[in-house]
Amino acid sequence: MANSFPKNSYHQIIKKTLSNIGKNNSDKFLGNFPGNRKIEINHPTKSRTSITYYPDFVLTTKQGHYFIFQVLDSQSEHKDRTVANVINAYLSEQVKRLYFIVQTKKIETEVNEIAEVILKKIEDLSKENTIRSALHVHYIVIPKSTDETKIEKLLCDIIFKVPKKIAEDIKKFKVDDTVSINITVKNNDKM
Repeated sequence: MANSFPKNSYHQIIKKTLSNIGKNNSDKFLGNFPGNRKIEINHPTKSRTSITYYPDFVLTTKQGHYFIFQVLDSQSEHKDRTVANVINAYLSEQVKRLYFIVQTKKIETEVNEIAEVILKKIEDLSKENTIRSALHVHYIVIPKSTDETKIEKLLCDIIFKVPKKIAEDIKKFKVDDTVSINITVKNNDKM
């Protein structure tokens, strides 16, 4: 399922920036650029039975874990896409981080609420903490008017600095619950 976005679209700028981040951090990520990867969600008992999941962008760590990026730039589609992406990411064991890139604080809040409801519901239905290891869901607001240099800095921060900060805080406070950090870009444009 190839995305057909205009060359200079918001999606393409984000994907180009993520590709550059991956290339510039080859000590951490495998070179599967431009980040197009289909992910198979396999049936637990039937071979050759699966669902194919096509994230917007994937960075693959050297350990084989996937960092999935979903760019939500449509006001009307973000709710359904958020539900589908959280479920798909949760069911894909190799996905360790799911990043939502949105353009407004309002959409960020809605995406956060949707993701929380789905993950808590899955947890409740499983009658255990989780069926699989934790899925960390992150949110970042990047307005459409943000320049490419700022986009790269923000994406680097959420990919590298935020997880490190979370790990340090967990060690410091010995917190067992998941910590979520949201980043919002303050821009002169109205959001």
